[in-house]
Amino acid sequence: LFKITDPNIQITQVYEERSVVKQQTRVTEVIEAQLTYPLDHCPNCGYPTLIKNGTHQVNARLAPVNGGKYVLKLHKQRYLCRTCGTTCGATSSNL
Repeated sequence: LFKITDPNIQITQVYEERSVVKQQTRVTEVIEAQLTYPLDHCPNCGYPTLIKNGTHQVNARLAPVNGGKYVLKLHKQRYLCRTCGTTCGATSSNL
């Protein structure tokens, strides 16, 4: 529907959130997904000492379709380098 073509993005759940604002019920379609891929070397120091270090959630509003509101909750993988102590995250150019 939204032409998300990145093979590293895995959709995990789709559901509706309902909220009441000024006595009107608003429905938002929520798409939860995870962005992760194997990362071998630190982009800062170049050593192969990266470990997974949790995720970071990004909320992105998607284009409305047929008047409906859509939100993408993307959980991006974080990495920690044991050599230099820096962190980095998974990225995608296809969003």
